[in-house]
Amino acid sequence: MVTSKLLNAPRSRAAAESLEPVPVATPPAQRLLSLDVFRGITIAGMLLVNNPGNWGHIYWPLEHAEWNGWTPRDLIFPFFLFIVGISLTLSFSRRMEQGATPPDLLRKVGSRAAIIFALGLVLNGFPHYDLSTIRIMGVLQRIALVYLATGILYLTTRERAQRWIVVGLLVGYWAMMTLVPVPGFGAGILERQGNLAQYVDRVVLGAHRWKADWDPEGILSTFPAVATCLLGVMTGRGLRADRPVTEKALGMYVCGVLAMLGGVVWSIWFPINKNLWSSTYVLFTAGFALVLLATIYYLIDIRGRDRWAWPWYVFGTNSILAFVASGLFARILLVSKVAQPDGSTVSLYEWIYEHGFASWAGPMNGSLGFAVAYVALFLGVMAVLDSGGAAMTYRPEWAGSYANALLAFNIVTSIFIALGMHLLVFEDNLARLDKVQVGGLDDDGRVEGAALRTHLRSMIFLLDTKGAPAHDPNFYVDESVGAL
Repeated sequence: MVTSKLLNAPRSRAAAESLEPVPVATPPAQRLLSLDVFRGITIAGMLLVNNPGNWGHIYWPLEHAEWNGWTPRDLIFPFFLFIVGISLTLSFSRRMEQGATPPDLLRKVGSRAAIIFALGLVLNGFPHYDLSTIRIMGVLQRIALVYLATGILYLTTRERAQRWIVVGLLVGYWAMMTLVPVPGFGAGILERQGNLAQYVDRVVLGAHRWKADWDPEGILSTFPAVATCLLGVMTGRGLRADRPVTEKALGMYVCGVLAMLGGVVWSIWFPINKNLWSSTYVLFTAGFALVLLATIYYLIDIRGRDRWAWPWYVFGTNSILAFVASGLFARILLVSKVAQPDGSTVSLYEWIYEHGFASWAGPMNGSLGFAVAYVALFLGVMAVLDSGGAAMTYRPEWAGSYANALLAFNIVTSIFIALGMHLLVFEDNLARLDKVQVGGLDDDGRVEGAALRTHLRSMIFLLDTKGAPAHDPNFYVDESVGAL
């Protein structure tokens, strides 16, 4: 599936005949569908790694590297910024061809960046919004700042200047991190404590950081992140070039491998490090992104093999919405409380994990199962919301029943959660009523009411009530039920 401007047909007759047996449909909209799929895979990965059932039970590929080095999880964020650069190039080029001016696009860049940054603050503060400690930076904030800087550079500088800016950002960041002395530590410290990025964040952000001593999306490390996005801009230009599609795919493979090798060799002096967003990390992850995009591009836009990709189309065309909605929903589950038999409470998030997944799959597999179910839940939500969008326009025939099944699953899940929250309030009222009226009831009345409540708990919350006498007032939840 290609557009006439993005992916040009082979110009030689031999090349055309070599690709003739491959059915390639042309969508009505000018979208590079392999890019939507790549973005969708990245967003699904974000949801998967951000929402395990239990943070103490995670398989290593879904965890960040402790410091230097990388895991599959460490690839997700730079992939997204790389994709932002490609999308910016394709979108702005098309709009300028349609008559948009650079000032028009600059205003759009500024407004969109402001909205994304504000959404990041909303997520960081929810639900208490303590302005004295709210985290200022974050994932969405970095996306906003990088998008803003890249958009301005794309609209105000030429291609050659942008290449030199990338070189300057990578080499300059390396020089700053290794040569500029940090008070109390000296120069060249690349550990968690004592590095220049950590020092700048401590001075500028103070208490408004992810942790008391560190913020992985800090100020100084945002500059090499701009280089990640600019490398995406360069890739977008290559995809728009008037060359055969197979040549474009091969070019991405070659450049990707060279960038990865360059990052690995440079890491001898400047380690690959996601927390620092080191220059070697930029090269390595951009190269990795090129290789993966080339593979998806070949499968979808050249070979037309896209039956497997519909779920990723859905996520890819609703990326920011999926990320923000899933983050807010997770926080709602975390602040919602469920009563335990001993009178304590746990979050609804933990309760669902324990009773819906860990109880039968074990801690590790249950935690992974919870994350997978969470991704599936929002896939269904995004599929419903995008029922008229690009993802639905190009979905294969089999995707209709798949979307219906996901919708049914989401409806059942929503009913379950709503019923659970309603019954939590009902249980709280029963407990309060028991405390108020216990002096006015006879023994039979107290025992009968307590037995009913115990039966409700065992049926609704799957709690083991056999060991507690039905009339034991310590068995019931107290007045703290529902408190945040």
